[in-house]
Amino acid sequence: MIELDRIGVIKSGEDVGYQIKVSKNTMGKGYYLFMSDDFSDENGNIADHHFESLRDVEDSFKDAKWEVEWL
Repeated sequence: MIELDRIGVIKSGEDVGYQIKVSKNTMGKGYYLFMSDDFSDENGNIADHHFESLRDVEDSFKDAKWEVEWL
């Protein structure tokens, strides 16, 4: 299950070890998926992806075969 506005660590699938966070777009519609090697690192890189629906986010998780541990 995808948990909104919580940081999770990818435990299996593509990008193992990366941290992710899924948030609802408050300025429009859709969802953002943020990805970083470490969100606590102020100088770290953060990538973001926009999705039209939560279903699209779920499909992305399935495609990447992600198992996530939510912190």
